Amino acid sequence: MKKCAALGMVFVLLAGCAATPRMSDEERLAHYRAYAGDPVDRFTQLRIDNWESLGTNRLVLWNGRSEAYLLTVWDTCADLRQAQTITVISASAHTVTVFDKIKVVRDPRFGPMMTGLDTCPIREIRPIDVKQMRADDEAAKKQRAAEGR
Repeated sequence: MKKCAALGMVFVLLAGCAATPRMSDEERLAHYRAYAGDPVDRFTQLRIDNWESLGTNRLVLWNGRSEAYLLTVWDTCADLRQAQTITVISASAHTVTVFDKIKVVRDPRFGPMMTGLDTCPIREIRPIDVKQMRADDEAAKKQRAAEGR
């Protein structure tokens, strides 16, 4: 049993939600990219709390409230915008690497998933500077409030 757990720890992530629903996928992607660091091969996952689709092949995984990663999956993957839930399929119990995959469960409103497109190999992982992003977002919010917008 321990061997099975070590070979394929699966983390199920239920519904993803947009942090800023008024922004398009492209605008949200640009916002996260502005705070994304250089690519890394892996990150230690403690508790994946949430995820957010940023288009057909990019998503943000939230590892707790103060740590996030911008992931890019192969272009041959199912459209992540149509995902109802995702699962991170990892060979390690506490690490997500560029050798792992994202399993997509498609929202039934979009019809059946084509075979083979539901498992998406991770192509790139970039850590997001969440602290700086939140500080800048709060400063921008205060600026808009001061300008009466």
